[in-house]
Amino acid sequence: MMTLTNTYSHFLQDYPNFFDKKNLDLFFQKVLVERNSHLSGYYDLPFAKNRAIFDYLAQKKEFLDSISNIVIVGIGGSSLGTKAIDALLSHQNNRKKIKLRFLEHTDPIIIRKDLQRIKYEETLFIVISKSGLTIETTSLFKYILARFSLLKPERKKHLLTITDENSPLFKWSKSQEIDSITIAPNIGGRFSVLSAVGLLPLAILGYNIQAILKGASIISNRFFKERRDNILKKALFLAKHESKYPINVLFSYSSVFRHFNAWYVQLWGESLGKLDMYEQRRGLTPIALIGSIDQHSFLQLIMQGPANKTITFLSVKNFLQKPL
Repeated sequence: MMTLTNTYSHFLQDYPNFFDKKNLDLFFQKVLVERNSHLSGYYDLPFAKNRAIFDYLAQKKEFLDSISNIVIVGIGGSSLGTKAIDALLSHQNNRKKIKLRFLEHTDPIIIRKDLQRIKYEETLFIVISKSGLTIETTSLFKYILARFSLLKPERKKHLLTITDENSPLFKWSKSQEIDSITIAPNIGGRFSVLSAVGLLPLAILGYNIQAILKGASIISNRFFKERRDNILKKALFLAKHESKYPINVLFSYSSVFRHFNAWYVQLWGESLGKLDMYEQRRGLTPIALIGSIDQHSFLQLIMQGPANKTITFLSVKNFLQKPL
């Protein structure tokens, strides 16, 4: 973690016992209770078997080998994570030359541009909505159904839905004999990238999703088994200074982070922007920047503007192009 100059050291001087083992243990136990309650399936995703994903890939192999486009119809958690991971890993040699497009808003100019060269014969349309009721997704779905006549029997294989079991979208898919993969009901939409929502498109693109899950499991084990307290300390620091430093800046030093930054803003804003139990407005405002581009537009505000921000720097450890 990097904060404003000397902020962190001053904090330790003012609160020398704040990061005592007793405080960290108490905080860690709260996280353990949440994980062990299984109210959120997010914690289990790195260790899931994903049988439905691999069954679909095997059954549709010939068809999937023939496509040159994937169009994902979804918004927020249904698109941002997948987009971020693909941008981060797209330089890998094993990525297939399949164009990945996202329909995530109802802007007619962008929709027309994104779909003008799309032929249904070369495309898999993946419609993603956890609730099956997202209005933007539903509107876009109806549009592509009509534009590409996807309900003709010979065209249905070009359509896949990912949603909660028994959602309206799931029930419609079954009634129309459209392939549908479900996600566990305890997986929140914004935390779903390691479910079929993200893993299936990434697998079709050629990424080794087992390696991605292995990486996620390593990170999980580092936190829960090895107790890397730096994450706990950062969270405690931000919570303690919620009013003093309400703005959190992520400064990512590589253009491959451009979509990761957008995903971070969504995760941070949607997760922390809440009314608390006392109906008080709470939250930390996320700002995502790309270095060194934004150094020439935003850095002066950080250095000479109000001292109300924390800054986290993110960079690529190794730029060598090796297959995943």
